Amino acid sequence: MELIVDIGNSSAKIAIFEERNIVFQDSCRNDFLKPLDEIIGKYPIKRSIVSTVAGLKGKVGPQLREAGLPNVLLNDATTPEYNKRYGLPSTMGSDRLGAIVAAKTKFPDRNILVVDNGSCITYEFISANGKYLGGNISPGIYMRLQAMHTWTSLLPLVDTEGPLPEIGYDTYTAMRSGAVNGVNHEVEGYIRHTLTKYPDLITIVTGGAETDLSVKGAEIIYDKHLVFEGLREILIDKVPDTIQTK
Repeated sequence: MELIVDIGNSSAKIAIFEERNIVFQDSCRNDFLKPLDEIIGKYPIKRSIVSTVAGLKGKVGPQLREAGLPNVLLNDATTPEYNKRYGLPSTMGSDRLGAIVAAKTKFPDRNILVVDNGSCITYEFISANGKYLGGNISPGIYMRLQAMHTWTSLLPLVDTEGPLPEIGYDTYTAMRSGAVNGVNHEVEGYIRHTLTKYPDLITIVTGGAETDLSVKGAEIIYDKHLVFEGLREILIDKVPDTIQTK
């Protein structure tokens, strides 16, 4: 079994794979080191990988080593072959790298747009011949709502739950619709624009924030485990095992 730890800006996500199947998954916003001990003790884990954009690798790594797990802590020094293979910048975040690796593993001969809708929305463009064409980052839904509240005097802090009309009828629905529907329109715009250059484009959407997309002629796949799957591919590559992967 493989343990995958993905530490983001708003939460830490943990998954355990048995071959290609996720047999355990959890997400927590606060301290996850204690439940991690319990997980390690419960499952026969053979190897592990930690991806983080929140700077906690220094705490997790020793914990995994104490458990005797072969582990990979993703950083610039551990992924030069991937940077070279896909033509990635050295500043590429490990979560974005995981999404790219998984997407290209699933669709090796396709032009791909990966959309990860989390705290920030990331867009990754990968060509059919496996080259990274670039990417964009923009504020996610919750960040937009938080920013409107933080950087104005009177706008309230609005949650995503509640009425979501196409056009708001009061301050709350106007802000919620502006953030949620605005993200949907933004993502759809990226897909339409990329389709004009790559008619065979496949779009893979992942991340915690839900989106309701409709683009004529577009092939859109939703895969909430994309980053986990890519991190597992990197782990298998970095820490070979005698098990047969399928």
